[in-house]
Amino acid sequence: MQSRDKDKISLCELLSKDCLDKKPHSGHPKALTNTEIDHLVVTVKHDFRTRRMYLVDIRREARLSHVSDSTIWEALQS
Repeated sequence: MQSRDKDKISLCELLSKDCLDKKPHSGHPKALTNTEIDHLVVTVKHDFRTRRMYLVDIRREARLSHVSDSTIWEALQS
């Protein structure tokens, strides 16, 4: 029991150290990486035909079927 007490760190000691990440996190990872967003933009700007596609077709053309249409829309708006 004594060895466990020696290893304990108080909350004040923990907060005084720089071991805690101060940046806020949303709780889930981004649906698209920056590389995937860049690929999506290149796909859409490829020619006149791709600029006039529906979101579902753009998603298939860019091989991003693992994300929703609203995620594609948000990525193109940013």
